[in-house]
Amino acid sequence: MKKEYSDSELLMMMNEHSESAKDLLYNKYQYIVRIYVKKYKKMAYVLGMEIKDLTQEALVGFADALNSYKEDESTKLATFISLCVERRLQSALLKASRKKNIALNEA
Repeated sequence: MKKEYSDSELLMMMNEHSESAKDLLYNKYQYIVRIYVKKYKKMAYVLGMEIKDLTQEALVGFADALNSYKEDESTKLATFISLCVERRLQSALLKASRKKNIALNEA
């Protein structure tokens, strides 16, 4: 029988370098990454950015959220992950839309 851990317990385990805790958190909240990749997929296509790159940026935002989340704040973990992932994707798309990157993306 599998024990269900709370987000607090998983974050504490993750801070103690538990890979299984990271995996559990990823599996629990991976839907957030999928939602935002799907939301920005068309814009990425227009800018010549590959979906793999978009997904990678979303995962970096996800990892940043897990590493910088503070439980003493009044924000839920899922909300914080959503915010970090969306901002990371917006930043990546903004960077891809700059004129100096257009030639690189079209190559």
